[in-house]
This record gives sequence, C-alpha cells and structure tokens, in this order.
Amino acid sequence: MNRKTFYPLSIPVYLLLGLFCLTTTVRSQSIDTAHIIRVILPNPEDVTQPKQNVSEETVNDLLLKNWWNDFEGHLGVDRVQFSLFLCDSGMVCGNYCYYKNQVKVALVGKITGRNLLLIEFNQGKPTGYFNGKVTDSSKVEGFSEDMLHQQKQAFKISMESACYGSSTHRYQSMKGTDSEVEAFMAHVKGAFLSDEKEWICNHVDYPIYITLHKRLTEFTNKQQLLARFNEISTSAFKNRIRNCYTTNLFYREEGTMLGNGSIWIKNGLGLNKYCISQINL
Repeated sequence: MNRKTFYPLSIPVYLLLGLFCLTTTVRSQSIDTAHIIRVILPNPEDVTQPKQNVSEETVNDLLLKNWWNDFEGHLGVDRVQFSLFLCDSGMVCGNYCYYKNQVKVALVGKITGRNLLLIEFNQGKPTGYFNGKVTDSSKVEGFSEDMLHQQKQAFKISMESACYGSSTHRYQSMKGTDSEVEAFMAHVKGAFLSDEKEWICNHVDYPIYITLHKRLTEFTNKQQLLARFNEISTSAFKNRIRNCYTTNLFYREEGTMLGNGSIWIKNGLGLNKYCISQINL
C-alpha cells in the first residue's frame, strides 16, 4: 500500500494565519492552551459553547468530543505521549511529551475526517507540526517536521484511554492546577522508587485497604503501614510503576491514577492538598 507523503504546504490557511497572529503577539514567554485557543479561534466561546449543527468535516472515528484522548507511541525511536482535546468547534488542542523528560509541548490543530494536523508551540512560538492519518479507530501515523531545521520523523501513536474534562482544566474535581496534581503524582512515584517510607505514610488517606498475599488488609494508621511497607513496595511493584508517565493522568471524579491503577490520589484534608487513596499491587 502506498503511503502519502505530507508537506508543509498542506497546512490550512486558517492555521497559518493563526500562527502569524500568535508569533506577533507572543514572543519568548510561556503560553498555555487556553491562550492558544483564544488567538487562533475566531470566537473563543466556540471552545465551550455547544453547536447544534457541527460540520460533517469535523466528524471522525478517533477523538471523543469534550474528552481528553490520550495516546502513547513513538516519534522516531523515542517514546512519546499525546493528549488531545476535541472542542465543539472542531478545533483540537492539547500537548505531547517525550517519556525521557515528560515536559509538555502545546499542540493545536484540527481533525478532518481521517486527517489530523497539529501545530506544536514551544515557549509560545510555533516550532513544528504533525501531519497524520487515522489508520483505524485508535491509531494515528504520519510524519512530524521541525519547522526550523526541516527535519522529518515518522510517528505512530495508539489511544490508551480517555477521560472527560475541560480544555483548560483536565482534573476538574481536584484542588489546584493540573500541573500541581501531576507534580504530586511525580513525587509519589519518586518516593516509592526511592523508599521514602515516612513521606508516603504521611500522605495516605486512612483507613486504606491493600491486598497483600491475596488477602484484603486494612491499615488504619501510619504505624501499621510502616510496619509492613516492605511487603507493599516490592521490586515487582516498583518495576510496574517505573515506566509510567506522570503527565496526562487518567482521571475521574474520585481521583487520578498512575499507570493502570497502581496508585490513586485524591484531594487531601488539612495540611495535605493531595493524598494517596489507593495502592494496588
């Protein structure tokens, strides 16, 4: 089967105009997704206000509207994660990151039928684009190009999960910002990997129920958990969470999870903004 080669000239005019406006209004400072949407969309309310008649060209088999659609795969030889939000207007916004640094790069674009075009922004400036095609209901493959160096790389990503939310606040029921939620999860993951027992036990919501040796065990306080911590934070458990992203986490009203549910966090009480609510071995 012949594969289509994509070129920079395939970028729609409306996006090029948006890029021009963006680069003339934003220079070296960081830019958030909401600002990108406001600059490029003709009407910022299009992001949040439902439309009765959505154009047929925005219909697709890949992205759930008003959900965060999360993908993992490879860009060249590097592991990457994409998180894309499809607005009522048909605009797509979100981010991607490399596993090796997990620093989010903002994305904005559009999906038309089975064609997905995303422009990336680094520190407020357009630096590249992704031009891909939906190959089935959960996969996208195509090419990425660095706008400055005109270097192309193949990318291939597959959908892993999706969660309902807002384009500007992924973890809607959680306190603080999305960055704060993810920073706490990164701290939790790091604490398990480095055996920070005291910190972990100080950030657990008691009582907590953990299945140990095929039996559901209740821990009502810090001392009980500390006494059996080595049975919980085993090498197998650490290896399971080691390769998990701490960005673009799966979320529902009860909290946010790491990987496939090894650790859940939720809003805390008192001095702890967040706490560990589940540990699943």
